[in-house]
Amino acid sequence: MLGEAKATAERELREARTALSALPNTRSVSPLADKLGLPAWTLDLLAAALASLSVNLLGATLIAFAAHGKHRLTLSPVLDSVEPMELIAPPPPVSTREHAANFIATCLHRDPSSKIHARDLHAAYLEYCRALAETPRSDIGVELAVLLRALGLKMAPDQSIGGARLVADVQRRLASVLDQTLDSRRKSSSVCET
Repeated sequence: MLGEAKATAERELREARTALSALPNTRSVSPLADKLGLPAWTLDLLAAALASLSVNLLGATLIAFAAHGKHRLTLSPVLDSVEPMELIAPPPPVSTREHAANFIATCLHRDPSSKIHARDLHAAYLEYCRALAETPRSDIGVELAVLLRALGLKMAPDQSIGGARLVADVQRRLASVLDQTLDSRRKSSSVCET
């Protein structure tokens, strides 16, 4: 029995050694070099060359920028002869309530037989802001609701406002309102001059 176990163990050992010797040996420690069919030292040399090149390029760039130093900005003699001009400050921004009131005065008409849906009112407001080249305000809804309530116009459950209608062409209406405002300013300035 012991002899049989020893013989079985020796046979298994021989089979294992045969199977091990049948396995292919790796040609290098670099599988990439094996797949490319190159010697392993070429990839090592290429990696070293690229690292050296990148470090030298970085060093040369830093030296080139450091060598230039600071430059003083000199103004052109033409700019020295230019007269300074007076800057006109932009008009102060109007409050959201004034903005809402201007929108209502420009874009809404009282009409007891009409009603406006909130979505149409919002679209008209966006067109109004676009015509004035202004950014639409995010808090305009609260101010519009307060002003419309003060005018006796109420929001119905279906999100419509009864008793008013929108101006057909906001751009044309806004242009006429601006013209009237400019005319009244011209008249008031001419009265002051006399």
